[in-house]
Amino acid sequence: MKNIYYLFLCLFIFVLVSCSGSSGKTGTPGQLPALLQSNYRLEKIRDLYTAGTIGALRSYADSTGMDNNELLGILSIIPEKALFEVSVAELNASEAKISVKFTSGVSENVRGLIVDLSAKKENGQWKIDRTEDFRRMSRLRNRNSEGKSLDSYLKH
Repeated sequence: MKNIYYLFLCLFIFVLVSCSGSSGKTGTPGQLPALLQSNYRLEKIRDLYTAGTIGALRSYADSTGMDNNELLGILSIIPEKALFEVSVAELNASEAKISVKFTSGVSENVRGLIVDLSAKKENGQWKIDRTEDFRRMSRLRNRNSEGKSLDSYLKH
């Protein structure tokens, strides 16, 4: 009887551990770039960004008519074969700055490029926060559509 009990206990623990996979959850902000690189499906990548970022991006996408493939391209900022170094400066317990320096595995003109990202803790998980970037893009788009287009600015 004890053997059956231990067998069920081991089976229960195995199922519990296997179902609790990381699924994009991050314990540190420094894990985010590698997760971005390894997740090339929109629903997985979306989980790595704050709700504010996704809301601001959706607003921008609605105004431009972008499809999901284009959204995926905007959120997938780490190329699949890129090698990079990550440095993190935690500002406080819920905010951090992440610097990603590309070292190889990408085209020559990207090698050495440093991308700075903001990260926030949301619901206990570190997530990339690009809310202001996408809000700024929406404001610029709205400003251009209300008055002069970008082409008219370039002609003068």
